Amino acid sequence: MQFKLSLVPAAAAACVLAACGGGGSSPAPVTPGTPRSGVAVDGYLSFSKVVCDANGNGVADDSEISVYTQANGKFTFPDGCAFGVIVAGGTSQDTQLPFVGLLKAPAAATVASPLTTLLVAGMTQAQINTSLKLPANTDLLNTDPGLTNASGALVNADLMRKTLAVQQLLQKVTEAIAGLVGASGSAAIQPIYIEVVAAFANQLKTGAALNTSATAVDITVVKALVKAAADRVAGASAVMQPVRTALAGMNTTGLGEVIGAGLKFEADAILQATDATLTAVTKDQQGSEVITGYIHDNASQLGGTPTAAALSAMGSALTQQVISGPPAPTPAPTGVLASFDETTAPAIAGFGGAEGSTIKVGPAGGGGSKALNVLRSGGFSYAGASVATGTIPFTANRKTITARVYSPKAGVPIKIKVEYAPQQGTGDAPATTAVVVGWQTLTWVLNDVDLSKNYTSLVILPDIGTISPISGDSYFFDDITLAAAGVVVPPPTALAITFDEASPPAVSGFGGAEGSTIKVGPAGGGTGKALNVLRSGGFSYAGASVATGTIPF
Repeated sequence: MQFKLSLVPAAAAACVLAACGGGGSSPAPVTPGTPRSGVAVDGYLSFSKVVCDANGNGVADDSEISVYTQANGKFTFPDGCAFGVIVAGGTSQDTQLPFVGLLKAPAAATVASPLTTLLVAGMTQAQINTSLKLPANTDLLNTDPGLTNASGALVNADLMRKTLAVQQLLQKVTEAIAGLVGASGSAAIQPIYIEVVAAFANQLKTGAALNTSATAVDITVVKALVKAAADRVAGASAVMQPVRTALAGMNTTGLGEVIGAGLKFEADAILQATDATLTAVTKDQQGSEVITGYIHDNASQLGGTPTAAALSAMGSALTQQVISGPPAPTPAPTGVLASFDETTAPAIAGFGGAEGSTIKVGPAGGGGSKALNVLRSGGFSYAGASVATGTIPFTANRKTITARVYSPKAGVPIKIKVEYAPQQGTGDAPATTAVVVGWQTLTWVLNDVDLSKNYTSLVILPDIGTISPISGDSYFFDDITLAAAGVVVPPPTALAITFDEASPPAVSGFGGAEGSTIKVGPAGGGTGKALNVLRSGGFSYAGASVATGTIPF
């Protein structure tokens, strides 16, 4: 749910039907053979990259041949692939949500799914079938969970629901762990997902049955899976250090206690859906960030040894949010154009290689709970995102915009511009504050705005002029605000002291300025006379006192 691949150029699109190299290196030579076809399923995955893992290292290396799935999830290696496959990226054709994770399937498989990924991680088909209460003869390697008959009904409905429920658990545990530090993008997410899969496989192959029935999972097993996953990720060198550091100080048993019931509710909702509602229910559950947001905001309470009562209270509060949705956010203060915690969030549109931009829980230290994540992944040098702000109330002395900004890199330009229909605008301006790694408050002064125009959107252009790597550069923006109008101090209607009064104020020089007096001053001053402070020797504090009467501060 956190990211998606940008569209590729037309030349690369041909990879849907032909084997293509995965990167800058030349493809490994392949001996022509019988074409190998298969299908990728979390819902059918559209335009996912499928790599033939010829060296068996479980990593999609640039030198290995790859193809892309079609809209129906099918893929074909025209010259064959006698090895396991790895599937990443793309979009679920059912829910239209980006695929989060990394599917794997062994060489003999014609299906790649979350269940075949557990197989590659060390489980047997018998162990998976037993744990999920599937028929003992279920062939996970070659049974398409998403297959439908002529009337559109699922042929393997029970298998499909359980496949989606397993993915829900894998995905949400991954997101909760990544969300501790606001990690996003495939480079950060996929290593966590791989470790979560391995932890699930190790736990379930001991004989733990995930399903208590066809329509429910076991909450005790779910809690144990969360703890096992968090412990494994904490020690995984492939996972980014901030995530491991965050987990190192966390009570992982407590983490399972807090999120277990919420995870069970989400998985059970998928298992209990009808054929007619399965897609909608899956989309709703996979799109939810309630668990991730709650753990991000309350991680500090899971350090040390929290009491059973505290864990129970947290778990109850989170489960209620999973069921009914998070509490309504506090209204943003006047002047805030977008806080991203609104009940109805502003529309976001990524472009140029930042199509995966979305609103999500940001790294700790930002503004509110959620922030705009501008995820630049390949594409063009102008990749960025547009935020529909509604009318921005610029005035002659109100043209300054501020925002909390998280940058993964120091010293890059963070530019913005405002736009009015039909998408023409002004105000390109670099940040006036040096950009560092982490959160900072940046300011832009848009002196060129035309007050006769109705500006309704803000375009954000991080690191403009460069092309980000495919693995992604992840920027966050929060609490975008039009600063208050500048204070204009009116000229005084009368001066308290002009030194031209009929009865001038008493003046007393001291410390070497005893000769101070009221007299006509040099040309260019005020009117008439002025106070002349005449310092002549004496002390370093020489000056004069003027009896003003009461000063009306």
